Amino acid sequence: MLARSGGSLDLLSTPAGKAGFFYETWTAGVWASWEVPATMIPHRIPPAFLEEQRRIMDERYFRQEFLCEFLDVEDAVFSGELIERATGHDVADTGGFEWTA
Repeated sequence: MLARSGGSLDLLSTPAGKAGFFYETWTAGVWASWEVPATMIPHRIPPAFLEEQRRIMDERYFRQEFLCEFLDVEDAVFSGELIERATGHDVADTGGFEWTA
């Protein structure tokens, strides 16, 4: 549809963990991306509203919804950082796995 119309595609979302289409698109670095935490736009989302939301909602949910943070799934066995370290390019580049503390 975009090829025919010459249009553009805008994706708007808040992070919902480190998985799924939006996370993969964001981290791929193929498209231009902007991160705008609610704290940067007080003329659109008043600080008093943010403070109220921080009080009444779970901290992790608040950080994802208002601070644009991609967080690991809360009940994950391994953190995303640990998985990345174990499967990253550095493993192949060194010819094997290097255990570090």
